[in-house]
Amino acid sequence: MSGVSPLLLAAAFLCATAHTGRAQPTIQFSASSYTVAESACFATITVQRLSDPSTTVGVDFATTDGTATNGLKYTAVSGTLAFGAGETNKTIVVPILDEGFVEGSKTFRVILSNPTVGAVLGARTNATVRITDNDVGIQFQLATYSVAEDAGAVLIGIVRGDDGMLPATVDFATADLSAANGLDYTGTTNTLSFASDERLKFVPVPILNNSLKQPNRTFRATLANPAGASLGFQKTVMVTIVDNDQGFQFEFASYTITEDAGAALITVLRGNDDTNSTVTVDVATADVTATNGLDYTGVTNTLSFAPGERFGLITVPILNDAIKEPTKNFRVTLSNPTGGAALGSRTTATVSIVDNDPGVGFELGSYSVWENAGTIAVTVLRGNDVALGPITVDYATSNLTATAGQDYQAVSGTLAFNQNETVKAISIPILRDGSVLNNTSFAVTLSNLSGGATLGRASTTVNILDASRLTSRTVVPPFDTALMIRREKGVNLLTWTGGGHLQRADRSAGPWQTLTGATNPFTVQSPIPATFYRVTRPKPVNVYIPSSYDGQTPVPLVILLHSYSKTGAETEAYMQFRPLAEARRFLYCYPDSTIDRWGYEGWNATDAIGYDFGSNGVDDAGYLRSVIEEIGRQFAVDQKRIYLVGHSNGGFMAYGMGCQSADLIAGIASLAGMTFLSLRWRGFDYYRRGVSVRGEYASVSRCAADGPDLGRV
Repeated sequence: MSGVSPLLLAAAFLCATAHTGRAQPTIQFSASSYTVAESACFATITVQRLSDPSTTVGVDFATTDGTATNGLKYTAVSGTLAFGAGETNKTIVVPILDEGFVEGSKTFRVILSNPTVGAVLGARTNATVRITDNDVGIQFQLATYSVAEDAGAVLIGIVRGDDGMLPATVDFATADLSAANGLDYTGTTNTLSFASDERLKFVPVPILNNSLKQPNRTFRATLANPAGASLGFQKTVMVTIVDNDQGFQFEFASYTITEDAGAALITVLRGNDDTNSTVTVDVATADVTATNGLDYTGVTNTLSFAPGERFGLITVPILNDAIKEPTKNFRVTLSNPTGGAALGSRTTATVSIVDNDPGVGFELGSYSVWENAGTIAVTVLRGNDVALGPITVDYATSNLTATAGQDYQAVSGTLAFNQNETVKAISIPILRDGSVLNNTSFAVTLSNLSGGATLGRASTTVNILDASRLTSRTVVPPFDTALMIRREKGVNLLTWTGGGHLQRADRSAGPWQTLTGATNPFTVQSPIPATFYRVTRPKPVNVYIPSSYDGQTPVPLVILLHSYSKTGAETEAYMQFRPLAEARRFLYCYPDSTIDRWGYEGWNATDAIGYDFGSNGVDDAGYLRSVIEEIGRQFAVDQKRIYLVGHSNGGFMAYGMGCQSADLIAGIASLAGMTFLSLRWRGFDYYRRGVSVRGEYASVSRCAADGPDLGRV
């Protein structure tokens, strides 16, 4: 064959392929470009063989620099790919080098050439490989910082990215913007040294706390002159110094009190001036819609602050007349500070006086109740006419769209208020009528008032909501929040935490009147010898009602308690008790606990791991008891078949409730929940409510329970 020319061989091949009808094998890259991270170690590039796969063919490949440099960003490779019979894909592996320069993306190319006899190159003979940079260099951790003027210092973080393992240095320096070095902060110039494996440093910049009232100020910090590394993109940072010198100002912009509060206690704050000196500020009241001498006693005086004193209290007497009138307002103003002090932003405060002379009338203009709730209590209030002595008022129900004897039970009678009573309740039975498929209503009317009193809201409407197609109902238990009462300058100051509604009653058992508009703190000087106050924070619970529930036959109640950081709905989605509630005919709910300081749901359960994660001090045992009691008021609950199921932290809570409310709970089930720190806890003082528990092991069946947190004035 040595004497045969290459032209004859090529002609013979072309003839052979023409006779077989097969296309020539075509070799090309699978894509025209590839992207790989600098830290990926290798780039894998695929080469395809198209058309005839039955023969053995080959192709040469080689890399060539683009913006990426051989030996710095990658290692050059070259060679020949051999495709055996039936092989359609081959790969080229190119080593990628992880260097420490901040330089952006770089590229190189891979080129195919010299296909063996019988194969041809396709359209993609060149492939571009893009190497993305992962070297952020040395830069500031954040773009901005905000620091209080009295913080002492701000810690500015500097991070080193993936820029190699050699030691490195960088210069740090501050510069004034609106803040002044030596007055607002102490300028810092330093060279930071990073060890080979060090990735984070903090530079403290001292913040100076002056006594000048001024706007927020800023300064800048800059990184420069890196050695052994590069700078990242965040080369500068801005620091804002927040002024804490608010000067003399009111604690709140507005205050709301009732007409019988006795006095309005208004707090004045002293700013961060020179606290070693005595300073004063003038205080004066002025009429708005309230009248000095009729609604309040105006004051004009000078409030003095001794050295170190931060708070001052203004007492404005409130006059309690017997005139029915709208809410009245007056203004209190600060002026003329002395001793180098300044005025702050809240130099005026508005005081609203809520009238307590409504006459004898209903608390609300309308009430709503589910038709299977059993009863509804309609509240009647007595106005500020207690000096008149005992009074009476008649009441009676009447049909609107509801029918007495079918939708509700008609009631009538006489309410008798003693001289010291201000709240009464009328209890009206609600009847379940399965044939009525619409909401209905009836009226309750007051008449024949005796004792010289006047009538206020003399009628109210009760709406009966149809429950025939009800599958769930929202229940709102009156969850009590801790209330603090202290005596301040002749009046009682009521304070509480966590929001809620302030209520008062003549007896600890109620009925309760909600003091609408009552703000925290709240002053009161009631003429009634024994008035009880409480704060309620409604936490709605959705109760699932099985379709077989008829409102008459008592059924079991099951409460599911979620784990820490989960919600009731999430736990129900996992447990899926609703189909079981439908099949087994029980009422079912899955309440939510309180969100702690980290933003997670959690029960304040036992003294084991499930004990008050966020230190909220929330009485969850009292809350769950109120849930059970409220559901019992609105539904026909079998009081001997109330059960708790808890998961993890909810399991802890189930154990706690099983002990503390053993008079309500028939049984518990705990999944991954503990009991108490010790199984033997004879004489153990219960965690929250100071209840002395005496028993052997965690199977003790009953614990004493105190009442709600009530304040008495």
